Order: sequence, then C-alpha cells, then structure tokens
Amino acid sequence: MIEYLKKLFTTWFLYLGFLPTIYDYIATYFDWDLKLPSFFIYIIVLLAFLFASYSVWVDEKKAKENLIKTMANPVEYHVSGELIPIDFEADKHLKRIDDNVSKAKKEIDSANEEIKQLFTNDNMGYAFAIVSSNSYKYQLLSYIDQLSEYIQKQYEYKNEYIERVNSLKNKYFIVFYIENIGIKSDSQINIEIKTENNSFIDPKQIYEALFKNAAELPIKPESPMQAFDQDYNFRKMMSQTPLHEVIMPDFSSLNVKFNTKSISIIIKEMNVGQVEDTIKKLIFIELLDERDFKISMHSKESNVVIEKSLDVKFNNTAKKLMKYS
Repeated sequence: MIEYLKKLFTTWFLYLGFLPTIYDYIATYFDWDLKLPSFFIYIIVLLAFLFASYSVWVDEKKAKENLIKTMANPVEYHVSGELIPIDFEADKHLKRIDDNVSKAKKEIDSANEEIKQLFTNDNMGYAFAIVSSNSYKYQLLSYIDQLSEYIQKQYEYKNEYIERVNSLKNKYFIVFYIENIGIKSDSQINIEIKTENNSFIDPKQIYEALFKNAAELPIKPESPMQAFDQDYNFRKMMSQTPLHEVIMPDFSSLNVKFNTKSISIIIKEMNVGQVEDTIKKLIFIELLDERDFKISMHSKESNVVIEKSLDVKFNNTAKKLMKYS
C-alpha cells in the first residue's frame, strides 16, 4: 500500500509540474497575462489527481496480470538468431593449387634438363650407374607425361572447386542464442525451429562440397630421379602442398535433428539468466527470407508449449569454416 501511495503521489506531482510550465510558456510567447479563478485551479489539481490515480491503477493492473501469467508458467525464454557469412578461404586454396602446378612445372624442367645432361655428362661412372641411359631416358619422358597429366587434373580440380564455392554463396552459418528469462531453472529444454521459405542444410554436405576425399585429389607421380638424388626425399616432401589436411568435424556428436524445413535441439539444463548458443552445432541454411523463422519450446518445468517468431539479424563478419592440422 505504501508503495502504491508513493507511486500515486509521485505521478500526481509530476502532472502538476506541467501547469507552471504551460503557464510560463503562454505568458512568454503569447504575451498573455492569464489569470485563472481559484476554483478553476482546484479543478485542474483534482483532474491531475484523478488522471494520476487511473494511470497508476492501469500500471498496477498490468503488473498483476504479468505476475499471474509468470506464476502460471514460471519458465520463459528469449531466443534470437544471427546469420553469419562463411569465409571459405577460396583464395587460399586456389593459391595452393597454383603452387602445386608451379612446382610440377619446375619438375618437368628438371626432368628435361636431366635428359639433356644424360649423354653429355663427362662422368661415365654416372652413366654406367644408371645401368641403361636409354631406359632411364624413357622413364624421364614417362614422368614428364605423368606430370603434364597431373597439371591438367589440378586445373580440372581448380575449376570444379570454383564452381562448388560459387554454388555455396547463398549459404549462411546460423547461430541461435537461447536465454532463460523466467524465474525458475529448467531442464530437458526441447527446441524446434521451423522455416517455410529457407532450407536447413546438412553440415556434412557443406564440407564435402568443398573438399573431396583424399583419394579423389590429383596425386603427384613418383620421380625416377629419386635413386640418383640424395636430396630427393626432402624435395618430394616439399613438392606438393596438400589440399586435404582439413580436420573434419565429428558430425555424429552435433546432437541436432533436422530436415530441410526444421531443426530440433535439446538443452539438458539452464539456470535463470543463463544463455546457451548453437555455435558448435554447425547449423547452415540456404537463405531466402531472414524473417521466416518460428520457434516452439517445451521443457520439464514449462506448463505450456512456448511459441513465438524468431528475430534473426545479420553479422557482416565472415566466419572461417575449416580447421587445419
């Protein structure tokens, strides 16, 4: 009661404070020496009191209704979403392909130089050591052909990679943030997020769309020069920058059930004020309408299914998709 009266008189005095302000405004800007009868001032004071009473009553009524609603279902959540563009690091991978091609071309030049020197080397012991100069020459020629084929495959892989990256440009990494804004801790929170116009994507498809299996990548052929080059093994190690050293996520541990139009997540427990996110769930989406998301939630402590629209915003900072060994 004391709090009610305190709020009432505070609001009343606030309204009364407007009267001198209005009077001064009229007297200053309209040069009107306004003299009001006493009874009129009393009426204004009374009306201000009545209006303050009504205003406080409405606020108290709303607060009581909200309290009743909260006590009926003490569990409440705020859920938001964030759309993050994906940094596929395409330039980095395309440079790796170009480096592999450049190194292979240098190997071709080295093999051609080896063929030229094969019959002009003054050290006959060197020629004798290779057993058969002609046989070694044919091996080198075959190696050059294999390198040429390897370079062609690298170019083909590069073109395919560019096409795959372009096909993923309208795909986004989406993160959901769930905050317990109720008055009670909760557990076994089941969350389902739905969309009609957008499409959720299996994260495995995103990763596999960018990186083929290691067996499908162009493999650099073995050089016949290795038997006569003590530094060959070191050069072999440095000759090709692999494209498949990506650490693939353990997709089975993501604990996300989804189809193209909905995903389901379970959070074991949440305390009051706690915020959980789905960053580690690797949720991807093909986006057409950022406003087309709805969410439904139920949990151990909730008495009703919570349903609401979902507020999703864009983040302009791209997120790197891959981790490397």
